Amino acid sequence: MVVDYLGKAAVRWGDSSQSRRCECIASKRTKSPVSLDRPLSFDMRYPTEFDHLASSETYLGQELWFETKYPGWVANAPRLFADKVNDWIMEHCSSKPAVYNERATRESIAPYYLDIENLIRVHYPNENETLYGDKPQSRWSAGAILGQFSFDIVTPIKISYRRTSFGNTFFYWETEMYVADVLGTQRDEDGALLGLFKSWIPSRQVKRAKWTISSGGLCCEY
Repeated sequence: MVVDYLGKAAVRWGDSSQSRRCECIASKRTKSPVSLDRPLSFDMRYPTEFDHLASSETYLGQELWFETKYPGWVANAPRLFADKVNDWIMEHCSSKPAVYNERATRESIAPYYLDIENLIRVHYPNENETLYGDKPQSRWSAGAILGQFSFDIVTPIKISYRRTSFGNTFFYWETEMYVADVLGTQRDEDGALLGLFKSWIPSRQVKRAKWTISSGGLCCEY
């Protein structure tokens, strides 16, 4: 029996409630599909030192660069968020909540870089930059350009439900996933020299990249 998560190709369930209950239990053990779409752009914008200069820009449009530099994280981060959202919805399906407003834990990426002089890796706390096979940043990038950053999603998330003619209920949602970063002078960078340039490099939060992610699954109401 094959049932897609939106019910577009739903196949009739067994007549007994026991059969439907077994199918629901099986569906919970199978991770729901998740899709990712980015804004249409052919411009390879990438992180540079100049990102840190004073600017009113809060969205940098660097999707293509992150997809190229961090294909592992870009592919796996949507799955991590979708699993959290879908598991919560499945636990509350009997009441069919209209909104997911739980705080999804952001995925913070901590780099490590190659110390050219000593030819050793220098690890940041909780280093996970290469967790999914992505290449690490250089020492210069880790210290002056990108460094630590995070994947996060926008909440609250509106949840839609669809009941098929076979009596099955499917849920669907979509939201924005983005790369969060803090640019400019950081709180722990309060030296006298940097203090002179705080008006040029003020601390500010930005979205380096953003995508639309969506997923859904079968509501188990038994």
